[in-house]
Amino acid sequence: MHKKNLALRLFLKGCRYDSIGSKRDKVIDAYRKCIKYDDKFTSAYVNLGFIYLAEKDCERAAKCFQDVVELEPMNPEAFNNLGFVYEGMKRFGCARQAYMQASELDPRNVETMLNLAKVQELEGNYHDAVKQYNKAIKLAPDNISPRFCLAVLYDNYDMFDEALEEYKGVLDRDPCHLKALLNTGNLYVQLGDNDQAIKLFKKVIELDPDNEDACNQLGVVYKSIENYAEASAAYKKSAFT
Repeated sequence: MHKKNLALRLFLKGCRYDSIGSKRDKVIDAYRKCIKYDDKFTSAYVNLGFIYLAEKDCERAAKCFQDVVELEPMNPEAFNNLGFVYEGMKRFGCARQAYMQASELDPRNVETMLNLAKVQELEGNYHDAVKQYNKAIKLAPDNISPRFCLAVLYDNYDMFDEALEEYKGVLDRDPCHLKALLNTGNLYVQLGDNDQAIKLFKKVIELDPDNEDACNQLGVVYKSIENYAEASAAYKKSAFT
């Protein structure tokens, strides 16, 4: 049998093993044999890389995605995958370089912008992260993710007015965004606006009755204004979630 045909059969076998939940060593063995017969079978490297990543074997995952980048140097997704692995390894400089390469290949990819902004955050590069998030927002104004990420960044730097504005932008587009509701409630607590905080925490609980954070924060606010009955009820609900 021709080597490439044999490689394809082995790749499909690996996919089948993976889909039915076979032992990982059987899946890995099939993909490795596929690559043995066709060392340019990029999909096998990708699948193998994600398996190693799931097993937290980042070194092997990185090697797989490096091989993909060498085989497909014009594929931005290959660089995004490699950057993601480097980020998990806390090799932030390498991750940034991979994301920048992905961005050069596909300048309008919002996911890549978010990846790059996130790693810039992790490097402590606040200003460039803000620029990336704003660039993504300008490109895709109705995409909630960059607005939420920017709001969290502002929140982490205690830039409350800016954070509130971005959380509002998220909630204008998705009034049921639980994390934005909860984070905005927490901001109002810090700003001393207990009425708004209570309203938002109650909204979270209405949407997600088992949300422990919202129940606990609601209890904290009620306790701070000496409404002990409501505080007790909220804490009890938190304890049972």
